[in-house]
Amino acid sequence: MKLRLLCLFIVIQIFAFGQSSSTLEKYNAHFEQAETYKKVSLYAESIEEINHALKIARRYNWKEKNIKATIFLAELMRQTKDFKKGIKVLRELSYSSEYPQLHVEKLGRMAALFHETTHLPDYQKFDSVEFYLKKALSLAEKFDFRREKAGLYNELGYRIGHKDVDSCLFLLGEASRIFIEEKDTQNYIVARTNMLRTYVTIKDSARMMSTFNELDGLVKGRDWHILKREVYSTMLAYYVKKGDSLNANYWRLKWTQVELANTKNISSVGLNSFRAIYETKKYQEEVKKKNDQLRKETRRRNEIIVYLGVLSLLSLGISLLLFRERKLKRKITEANDDYEMLLIESNHRIKNNLQMIISMLQYASQGLKKENSIALERMSTKIQTISALHKHLYMDVHNEQVELKGYFASIIELYQSILAQTFHIELDIDHVEIRSERIVYFGLIFNEMLTNTIEHRDSKENKLLVSVKLAGDYYHFSYQDDSAFDENGEAGTGTVLIQQLVNRVKGTNFQVQRDLGKYEFDFRV
Repeated sequence: MKLRLLCLFIVIQIFAFGQSSSTLEKYNAHFEQAETYKKVSLYAESIEEINHALKIARRYNWKEKNIKATIFLAELMRQTKDFKKGIKVLRELSYSSEYPQLHVEKLGRMAALFHETTHLPDYQKFDSVEFYLKKALSLAEKFDFRREKAGLYNELGYRIGHKDVDSCLFLLGEASRIFIEEKDTQNYIVARTNMLRTYVTIKDSARMMSTFNELDGLVKGRDWHILKREVYSTMLAYYVKKGDSLNANYWRLKWTQVELANTKNISSVGLNSFRAIYETKKYQEEVKKKNDQLRKETRRRNEIIVYLGVLSLLSLGISLLLFRERKLKRKITEANDDYEMLLIESNHRIKNNLQMIISMLQYASQGLKKENSIALERMSTKIQTISALHKHLYMDVHNEQVELKGYFASIIELYQSILAQTFHIELDIDHVEIRSERIVYFGLIFNEMLTNTIEHRDSKENKLLVSVKLAGDYYHFSYQDDSAFDENGEAGTGTVLIQQLVNRVKGTNFQVQRDLGKYEFDFRV
């Protein structure tokens, strides 16, 4: 009897472990996907994924994972300006003090959210930001969480600089010391930049110039655009306040240059990440299918083991149970191997895609000969086209459809801001909304047509007509610049590229009237 109970207990534990392992994989997959979407500012998708992870954590009472996911959700709400809701979800974590390091992170996030809501009447009675920063710092000092201490010293020092300069400089100095001991150069620069601002405020020119020289040496030659921007903006503010227009103009130029570099870097990273996400969808679908098959197979095998295990207690005993268990483990191992190989292949392709784009940009930026300069400009306009789409996507985190006319207007605005030549572009476009992952190709089609017009037009009339009209159950797209172009020239190459992009949006009836510089095709939403 005892042997039978032991066998039954073992079978149940095996089944429970299989279920728990599968559920943990789901939680981790949703959390990792949420992080991926957050990196490219796809906040609606990120919120959806982290909510899936939270449901799993709460269903199985995984406290630590629930705290971690809730803090992540609160940060997403801060990014999307839903500050009151972010504060609410953090306040509901009543048991976070059981996990000191996560509790410190929660308090820091509360401070950040209250910093955004100081205008609300409910929070005017006391300085909630400073209250939560000090509370978090006290806990970080108690448990000697060094990185957390350094970050909180920096935040609190920056916060109180306007009312207690000595305490401000002490806290920023402590933050700098810890960051440099931890070899965290970038955060060290952040803390020292806050000290630079304080020296500017108290008009301590000697320490200001000493600190600036140190910071300038640290950021020089690096692509830390945001850090450079903060240093340069501080110097700009100093000379503007001093009334030194010559130096002010110099630092304004330096700030503008690094801001442009930062904008290009953001566009490049966003484009790379955007492509990587959508290029890997088909691989993710295959992984999902494999994972579903694995879960079904695991569940089926576990059920068989349970049923046969109970029956075998009367006849075959433990030997049959162990045989079935070994067989199950072999099948799971094989399925896991296939799953891992698929992930490796997917990651390899993503890496190659990103490296290819980076290499192209690096190559295009070298030499700056005329032909390379043209290639760089064409590539830059494509990146700016993706950036124009991002502007629409980030306006509303729940936006899955993008209005075509507004998107084209954003692209035209970019061209008018970077070109000396002015074109009158008339948009006659019916209201049509297209899914965000598809409309990027319409942007690239429009971008290529504009580029061809700018580079090869021979008409004296700087007038373009872009038309998208509903025609039954489809839309008719028309672009005309009244400028003939050569089939054998670069314009011909551009036409081939345009036709390939039209194919990507499943366009039909693609036509080109070369004497009028006119492109036409039909598409369905």
